[in-house]
Amino acid sequence: MKFDLNKSYKFDFNRKVIDKNGYTYFYLKYEGAATVPGYENAVLEYRVKAPDFLKDWTEEEIREKMPKIDCFVSGYYPDLHNKGLPSFPYLIIDCGFVRRLFFEVGQTYLFTVEGKETDSNTGSEYFSLSDEAIHYRHRYYPQKDILWNSGDKVELRVEGFLDKGHFKLSLSTKENLKAEITRLEPAEDLLGKRENESLEFKSSFVYTPEGKVDIDGQLGHEIMAQLAGFMNVAGGIVCLGYKDDGSVRGLNEDIPFLNTSKIDKYNGQYKETLGGIELKIRNMIKYKLGADADPLVQVEFYRAQNDRLVCLLKASPSHNNIYVDRDEMYVRAGNICRRLLGDERIRFDQNKHGFKNPIVLDENIIKTDGEASPKYRSAVKVLTLYKNGDTSSQSSEVKSSDVLFNIPLTEELMSEKGRLVFLYEDGYVNIMEPAKVIKKKFTDEWKRYSNGFNTKANLLKYCVCTVDDTLCVYTEKKNGQSDVESFEVANYKANESMQTPGKRILKKEYSKIIDIQVVHKDSAKRKLVSCAINDAA
Repeated sequence: MKFDLNKSYKFDFNRKVIDKNGYTYFYLKYEGAATVPGYENAVLEYRVKAPDFLKDWTEEEIREKMPKIDCFVSGYYPDLHNKGLPSFPYLIIDCGFVRRLFFEVGQTYLFTVEGKETDSNTGSEYFSLSDEAIHYRHRYYPQKDILWNSGDKVELRVEGFLDKGHFKLSLSTKENLKAEITRLEPAEDLLGKRENESLEFKSSFVYTPEGKVDIDGQLGHEIMAQLAGFMNVAGGIVCLGYKDDGSVRGLNEDIPFLNTSKIDKYNGQYKETLGGIELKIRNMIKYKLGADADPLVQVEFYRAQNDRLVCLLKASPSHNNIYVDRDEMYVRAGNICRRLLGDERIRFDQNKHGFKNPIVLDENIIKTDGEASPKYRSAVKVLTLYKNGDTSSQSSEVKSSDVLFNIPLTEELMSEKGRLVFLYEDGYVNIMEPAKVIKKKFTDEWKRYSNGFNTKANLLKYCVCTVDDTLCVYTEKKNGQSDVESFEVANYKANESMQTPGKRILKKEYSKIIDIQVVHKDSAKRKLVSCAINDAA
């Protein structure tokens, strides 16, 4: 058999021999041939020296795990005794075969850094590595700045095999995160600082004080409550990875538990990177505090001593109240976060938004028959809603017993900033731009149009306001406690149809709606715009 030089061939394992010098050899056959043609007593075997890590394998183990052994032909021995026997190849076990035998694509393995060298062909720098399994030499060409020193243990992922069995390696998740942390700005030293009205320390977003893993309880409630407390008052910073005395614990041990939540619908999709951590935090903010809270939080990562990761959540104050799970309300008071209940919430809103409860309305404001009230005299249009769901638009109010609402639309409210708000008994609110509603729906004055507005739910109240105003809705909970929620009109996209049910803005726990108020954003005293509030008869 003639073998080509510098080429790899598959041989069958035949037996294992240890010579008198203590070297271990594998004796191989090629294509099942056992004897030299014409020489019945000459056994045709090929010999290759066994690598150190295979010397202790038994023949049974070798036949089971590597019945075929790839060997590289590096040269030939001289003809044996000039007897015409074929030239025997000098074999070396193919390192690519060994690598494929011990390593799988897609798996992560531990390597030791031998040093940093330069490729003589390309001039590119690479790290020379030795694997922990069989101590073969490997190369890793970094795609970004990495600070590795000789002797460092690093985890790399085998992405595939290159020519001659060399690995295509990439940073493992752990090493990629370590590289990200290395490039971060150093963290401020907070040792000795105390928690106060604008500063809160949390050592972990995963572990409870008892050491149990509970990301939903820690990040999902404890930290969300702290953020809500800051946003409901004057803002503040939640420092993640810091102990109560300001010393650094770090978040490095938290990161493997990013995908352990039972309430996050994206659980299982978060990567163990800085981007994955921030995405987890922001999704939890939107889920627990609402989408309006997310833009108010700035997420910043820093590198503390010993490459410990810390994170600052900087919360800005919110004009609207921020609730945890749409019900629990927290405020920051000194160095604690306190939950408000019942009348405490009412008093807080009175102080924050500058209005009083209950609402007192002028009797003329809700008048729908008799002489025209003053509010209709300045109206450029009057939108009329009928009890059967019909609508009409005309220059003055309709005086009829089947009228549900006569809604005066002033020149200001017919501008692009004007808003018409329908509040339904089921907690849905439809916020509309009156000018577009009139233009799209009503072409003839005084004509009644059927199916003009949503009648699938009971329309309790309406109000007119501007995009800059705030809506405050009073409710009564099932346990009899009063409650109030406030909403910035600008945060809700205006609809062009009265038929849409709108968007649910009230939590489901209330038993009935008491009232709705409009507060002017630019009013110095934040007076109630009571003249724009009407109840269904």
